[in-house]
Order: sequence, then C-alpha cells, then structure tokens
Amino acid sequence: AAGTVFQLVTALLGMDADALARRLTFDTPVLPPWLRFVELHGLRVGPAVVDVVIDKTFLAPVVYKA
Repeated sequence: AAGTVFQLVTALLGMDADALARRLTFDTPVLPPWLRFVELHGLRVGPAVVDVVIDKTFLAPVVYKA
C-alpha cells in the first residue's frame, strides 16, 4: 500500500530514474487542477540524492544533472 503513493506520483510526473547515468527525467508532468506544485526531497538516483520541485507556474522545463 505504501508503494501506491510513489507509483501515483511517478505516473503523474512521468518520472524515470536511471541510476547508472545518474539521471532523473520527467516526461510531460501533469498535475491535477487543484495541485499547483509538488516537492520531492531526498530522492536517491544512484549515488546522488536530489530534491525536486515541479511547479505549474514555470513555463519552460529546467534540467539539472546530479
């Protein structure tokens, strides 16, 4: 049951992690109308730990590589 929330967030954000490449990608994130932003803290991608904010108010995607 605890994994269900993670799967839902992963699906909504189109999130995919590649630990070997140390890359976290988001393919066309979709947030419900009532949710303006999502913050994820302490995500482990290979040896890296990242914090992510997805916010509807930004018009252009920003890509960071750990």
